[in-house]
Amino acid sequence: MQKVLKGSMLDIEFVTYPFVTSSNTITAGVCSGLGVAPHKIGEVIGIMKAYCTRVGSGPFPTELHDVEGEYLRKVGHEFGATTGRPRRCGWIDIPQLKYTIMLNGVTQIAITKIDVLNDIEFISAGTHYEYDGKETDELPFDLTTEKVNPVYHVYQGWKQDTGVESEFECLPEALKAYTMSLESLLKTPITMISTGPERERLVLRNKN
Repeated sequence: MQKVLKGSMLDIEFVTYPFVTSSNTITAGVCSGLGVAPHKIGEVIGIMKAYCTRVGSGPFPTELHDVEGEYLRKVGHEFGATTGRPRRCGWIDIPQLKYTIMLNGVTQIAITKIDVLNDIEFISAGTHYEYDGKETDELPFDLTTEKVNPVYHVYQGWKQDTGVESEFECLPEALKAYTMSLESLLKTPITMISTGPERERLVLRNKN
């Protein structure tokens, strides 16, 4: 079992070079970096935040430069663990997620930091890009040089605490609708939803 997605867009070979880290951050890095045989990897759990973040420069189509971005940064405590450097924040990016799911061979998804969105009235998700005169849910050949404009779908927020429930069926209807919509867009089952940092606030779902 391998856990990926967070940091996949910083992989040295397959994403937004030169705005990358110094190694492989995708599933294949376990094989080449640690000597784990490919057939030993079964389930690949993609762990993603309920919104996007990035440290440093590089392309970030859904980045927020307003009070909403600052709100995500503050409530989500989006500052570098070592340097304290503020992370760039924005709405979830479906084309990038679909690409990293393909790249990593993700079989199921866990969403973290859902609670950061608890008090937001309307939540956006970048479902497509507009570039080259067309609309698509695929990344351009080079995201670092291609000018893309995100196309958003707006969801109704749930505007309530999510940490009091431990069953998916008991979560707010708007949150369940948001989760199932993301699952449909990503074509990958969302099996875990984290509503807070405590272990008991991990809501489990059966794979569809």
